[in-house]
Amino acid sequence: MLYKYNKQTLQFERIGMKNYIYSVIFAIFIFSSLSAGVATKLVIEKIPVIYKESTPEFSEKLLKQELEQIKMPFKDIVYAQIILETGHFTSPVFKQNNNLTGMKLSYTRSNFQNGENLGFAVYKDWKLSVYDYCLYINKYCNNMSEEEFIQFLDEYYCPNQQYKEKIKQLRTKL
Repeated sequence: MLYKYNKQTLQFERIGMKNYIYSVIFAIFIFSSLSAGVATKLVIEKIPVIYKESTPEFSEKLLKQELEQIKMPFKDIVYAQIILETGHFTSPVFKQNNNLTGMKLSYTRSNFQNGENLGFAVYKDWKLSVYDYCLYINKYCNNMSEEEFIQFLDEYYCPNQQYKEKIKQLRTKL
């Protein structure tokens, strides 16, 4: 049995099944009408990268050219980072995942990632790894000085590993 409270008589009154069904149908109609008018807006970041399907075999020379061509922010720091992250291009994460920068799989930003392996993001080829890292820098490190960028890497990108000192040492050797 269903009841409703009558404010005038201050008593509960029995609701007939017919009225209950009409109330439920009316509520469904109102909610569906309201939700039908709500538009969902999908926002996609614009990525100014031209990508060709056929990427040449990886080489340090091509990597340096790519960093220059896409105007990678802090390219000398990024190059030192790549050397460090890949163990001078010998790490399994680089060889198996085409991951030059040790990026983890991202769920919160635009990216070029294609899954996960060994706990790190996988890329179709090495250039997509470079483009993805460029997106990362542009999202999180925009308008930073070189010193602020290196500090960011030390605190957030690879904390507790003396990353800042390692990058600075590699940078002077290159």
